[in-house]
Amino acid sequence: MTAQAIAMKADHAIELAETQGLGSLRLYFENMQKDTKTKADVQFLKHAKVQEAIQLAEATEVEHPKLAKTGWIVRKQLMEKADSKVIVFAHYRQTADRITQELARIPSVKPMRFVGQASRGEDIGLSQKEQVDILDKFRAGEVNVLVATSIGEEGLDIPQVDLVVFYEPVPSEIRTIQRRGRTGRSAAGRVVTLVTKDTRDEAYLYSARRKERKMHVELDHLRKDLKQKIFVGEPGGETSVAAAPEKRIETLRAQSHDRAPVPESRRRPSKKGQTTFEDY
Repeated sequence: MTAQAIAMKADHAIELAETQGLGSLRLYFENMQKDTKTKADVQFLKHAKVQEAIQLAEATEVEHPKLAKTGWIVRKQLMEKADSKVIVFAHYRQTADRITQELARIPSVKPMRFVGQASRGEDIGLSQKEQVDILDKFRAGEVNVLVATSIGEEGLDIPQVDLVVFYEPVPSEIRTIQRRGRTGRSAAGRVVTLVTKDTRDEAYLYSARRKERKMHVELDHLRKDLKQKIFVGEPGGETSVAAAPEKRIETLRAQSHDRAPVPESRRRPSKKGQTTFEDY
């Protein structure tokens, strides 16, 4: 179990380096060094390769190209349409913090971090009231960029936005659709997904696309199956007309009238105010 835990920590560190940036990787190492809890933590940090990675991360100031690209995309959107509203989705809170700091340096960009209520150590979440206040500011234009984690995907009344940026792809077709659905509601919108070449970003992107295609195929099969079994109204009503529902209803009525009446001896006395099956 310890070996598996160490492998998972190494895998997570590689993912941060590939898809999030050295800032996120440094913070990951720092948090583990501050709060070493398990045997796996101790052995992981003592490993020669991990020590080398920590030294390299601390000695390097180069940031992930996604960070600058996000700033360029947001700035370009606001230059083309000054009153634009933008949502940038990031998987990790530390990445959301870094993006918010970077965007705040750009003139005319008024970003704000939008995360869940849970607090993790020094990372304090937002209360429900704080979330509502941020959304109100977003509607009013006081904030024009939300940098959100998964909390912004569903269940919140977020107004129409002009641009949605995926800082990284997510391997879930449902989450992809939910994020994408934040734009293009009442007017045309745009979605940009940042993908780091030759990393698991590509695998996540293709996985979500494959699952979404499969979902649409399954839904199409379900619609065809339902049309064979029940009346399914279409925009033009062709299915309902072809099925002749009025004729079908008349046939059912005629069949009910042809049935033999229930003898008086089998009828149960009805109580005042109570309707029985025979009353129909």
